[in-house]
Amino acid sequence: MKKLSQPNLSNGMETRFLSLLSFLLLFLFNEASAQDTIFFNNESVLVAKISLVDTKEIKYKKLKNPNGPTYSLAKSEISKITYANGSVDTFDADEEPAVDIVNPLFNKLPSDVSPLNTDVIITKNGKGIYCAIKMADNSRIRYQIFRRGADPVNTIPLENVLEYRYRGVIKKVNLSSTTTNTSTDDTDDDFVYEERRRYGGPRIGLTTIGPGAFSDVLNYDGNRTTYTQFGWQFETRMFTTKEGLSGMLEVVPMIGGMDMGTIIPSISGLIGLRTKNGIEFGLGPTLALYVSQNTSSSSLGVVIAAGMSIKSGKVNFPINLAFVPSISKKKDVFNPTTGNYESKTYDTGFKLSLLIGFNYRKH
Repeated sequence: MKKLSQPNLSNGMETRFLSLLSFLLLFLFNEASAQDTIFFNNESVLVAKISLVDTKEIKYKKLKNPNGPTYSLAKSEISKITYANGSVDTFDADEEPAVDIVNPLFNKLPSDVSPLNTDVIITKNGKGIYCAIKMADNSRIRYQIFRRGADPVNTIPLENVLEYRYRGVIKKVNLSSTTTNTSTDDTDDDFVYEERRRYGGPRIGLTTIGPGAFSDVLNYDGNRTTYTQFGWQFETRMFTTKEGLSGMLEVVPMIGGMDMGTIIPSISGLIGLRTKNGIEFGLGPTLALYVSQNTSSSSLGVVIAAGMSIKSGKVNFPINLAFVPSISKKKDVFNPTTGNYESKTYDTGFKLSLLIGFNYRKH
């Protein structure tokens, strides 16, 4: 009797195993070859799936989340890209950015704009704001405008913005997009804007003199102790903090007494602070002189000033009260009765002034 051969089961299992292994290797190869590699200028590397290479930015998705949000990178930060098919794109860091043909406001900064204002915000009414963007998220943009002085950080709602350029990348605003923008905040809690601004403008007001040596001299010549003041304010704004607090230096020369037919010149120098709301305070030296045919006197002291500066457009309207305390002094006076000089104490008399005016930015 002929013996039947048994089927070789092991050969069939090996064939199926090799087929499955080949399929897995092919799948892994395709997955590995589907990834793109981004090489940065700082020599770091990012593996991702690139969806768009534009003139100024590159958009990509994370490999682990291909259906997730799309991320953007500035083209100026990248040295080259190796694609899944093996092709390579290289980028020159010194390459001039392409001209934006959509909005000419992005093309070139106006000649009167500070080079610190490298970012641009295009509002929906077509206005271009040349500034330094401090933070941009999905609801607002915080920015600061550098001129010859520094403005506090301003905020504009994203609903009022058409598009903006931040760090060389132009981004169009789409409020209906579900993609969450990564918020980047470069502001420093201790940041101080140090650029100076200079202001100038006229001052007028009234000054009254309290009892003392200065008023005695005025009375001796038949003049009143309350008289008009006319002068000019020279202001230098030294800095402005992020919260809007400004440091100031002021020089205010005045001429008083013209309503009485006389001249009482004075000059004051103040170091002060002004809040974002316009409330201001200052302190410094002051000197006033009075000279007539019969007598003369001088008043040297410290002026303490406080008030408010109301801003309307580019013009400020300051209203201030200035107070100079009375000072007690001693003077040797000749006594004809005794024929000797005697030490006598007298007060200079306080001064209180109400001053108003306006000033505008000069530099």
